[in-house]
This record gives sequence, structure tokens and C-alpha cells, in this order.
Amino acid sequence: MLLVAENYWENLRRNTMVCFNGVQCDLATTCTCCGKIIEEAYKVLGGIDVLVNNAGYAVYGRIWERSWEDVYGQVMVNMVSAMHLTHLVLKEMFKQRKGVIVFVLTGAVYAYITGLAVYGASKAGLSHYAEALKHELEGNGIRVVTVYPGSIKGTEFFGHPSFRRKDFTKVRWDTNVEKVVDKIIEAIERDNVTKVYISWWIGVTGKVAQLFGMTVSL
Repeated sequence: MLLVAENYWENLRRNTMVCFNGVQCDLATTCTCCGKIIEEAYKVLGGIDVLVNNAGYAVYGRIWERSWEDVYGQVMVNMVSAMHLTHLVLKEMFKQRKGVIVFVLTGAVYAYITGLAVYGASKAGLSHYAEALKHELEGNGIRVVTVYPGSIKGTEFFGHPSFRRKDFTKVRWDTNVEKVVDKIIEAIERDNVTKVYISWWIGVTGKVAQLFGMTVSL
């Protein structure tokens, strides 16, 4: 397994029993390291059977309150880097006529969340890309799995300083990291799974939102 992170993977190496190799990369500023990531993966692993696009973060605030760097960084990490990495692995996956590409998205793609407009837009864009790619790859042996979690306890989602302006300590958590990881692994191992709603209500909410629209204020 090859783990890509800006600065967390050394802590994981010290504090977990999982065996992995790490690549340090800041996806918020440039995609030039995406090629380095794929090159390292082939060097260390000999090939890529599964790509999990999980990188993402949010900056809280009304659109006009945030800097362009905040906007650009979220779009790069949440959407563009995943599209770039996917583009790079597809060529080899086509050659071997097999592979699994996982996109970890969010239930927020189905609602307009004030204060998280850029986060929602970037994840919604990636959702559209992933769902379309899923159909484009039919018959090629490459499976796309889209994962839609809700609020996940145990992540750094509210870690950005912008979230300190409001009290998010009473957030109702839908699930935890362990459950999300288990669901993703299960989906990868089962050949017939292409979409995963971590919490049942996300699928229902999505259908309602598509019909009537939904706005959530934070």
C-alpha cells in the first residue's frame, strides 16, 4: 500500500501496525507531484490494482470572506488531484483490463451548505466526474466505486482554523472512521458494488434533494 499525505503519514507509521510506504505531497498547490506519486507506486508496488481518492478538506466561511488561495486549494485537493491521479492510472489499468478506482465523496453533494460552498461544489464536481466515468468504463474490466459518507467522527474535517468561529462540538456524527474504512474495503472486494452510502439516509436525502433542492445553513 502506498499512502499519500502532506504531513500525517509519519505519525501513522509510528502509531499503527499497518505496513505501508509513504509519499509526501501537497495537492493544494500543484498537481506536479501526481506523476511522482504514480511513479513511486509502480516502483514500490510493481503496479496499481486499486486507487482510493480520499484526499479532501474544507474551509468554513461565506464565499466573499475567504481568500482565493482557500478556494483554489479546496478545488485542487478535493477534485482536480483526484481527476489527475485517475487519468494517470487509467492507461495501465486499460492494459491489464482490470482495476478498481474509489472516490470518497460526501453526502453534502446533495445539499447546498452555506459556509461550505466551495467544499460542496468541488465534491459535487468530483461526484459528477466519477459517476460519468463509471458508465464510460463499462465493459473494460475497470470498476469505479463512489462512496458517500455523512459526518465522520475521528477525522480532521473541522481541524481548519476557520471552523473555530462557530461551535461545532455538538455535531451529530453519522459514523466513524473504522466503519467507513470497513465499507470501502468490502466494496473493493465485492465485484458487484459500485456505490456505497455509509448511512442509509444519505441515499434518501439525495433523491429528495434532486427533486426539490435542499439548503442547509451552518
